[in-house]
Amino acid sequence: MKIQLLLLILSVGISRIDADESGDTVTVTLFYESYCPDCKDFIVNKLYSAWTSFKGHGVLFDLVAFGNARQKYVDGHWEFHCQHGPEECEANKLHACAVYQTCGDKGTKDCDVDKLSPAMDFIYCVLRKPDQLRATKQCAQDTGLDGDAILSCANGQQGDSLLNLYGNQTLAFQPRIRYVPTVAINGKHDKLAEDDLVGEICKLLPQLCHSPEVITV
Repeated sequence: MKIQLLLLILSVGISRIDADESGDTVTVTLFYESYCPDCKDFIVNKLYSAWTSFKGHGVLFDLVAFGNARQKYVDGHWEFHCQHGPEECEANKLHACAVYQTCGDKGTKDCDVDKLSPAMDFIYCVLRKPDQLRATKQCAQDTGLDGDAILSCANGQQGDSLLNLYGNQTLAFQPRIRYVPTVAINGKHDKLAEDDLVGEICKLLPQLCHSPEVITV
């Protein structure tokens, strides 16, 4: 199936101004679920192309895979119930563990671009597969990650701890998240960014954008 990607033409879309030169940054936070069709579409067709175009230029990306899940601490361990069933809880942990492998406890937002890139590529890869668990080893190999370590993390206490952190971050967000994908810009819900992420970034960091043009490939 043909994948539709939104890409900025760099020659007219991105000014090579580093964040350090402008002093401005924008944080894009995405609250999502790994098996939510709208979330998968948003990441594959909007967020990943924005990441590819803007990374290292003052835009920080924070991915939080939890969404409408519920969590409960029972008999010394966390139990999770996800909107799209157990496979979604498992895949949420796979995403979290890929990030943990490259970025550690600090997660995506404060992770160096070079470290975050493999995790973002991994998430993009598995989201395009019908079975994210089955795709993990191949996607990990393709993106330079350790697939066995990701699986071990997701199936163990570390995966539970990471998903609990994502759950706490999701539940703490105000106003309360009522649907996914939900996008926040600099900590505030931005519904316009859910339709035109690149456009919203360009409004806030116009020095990075010169007549941005979106193409379909």
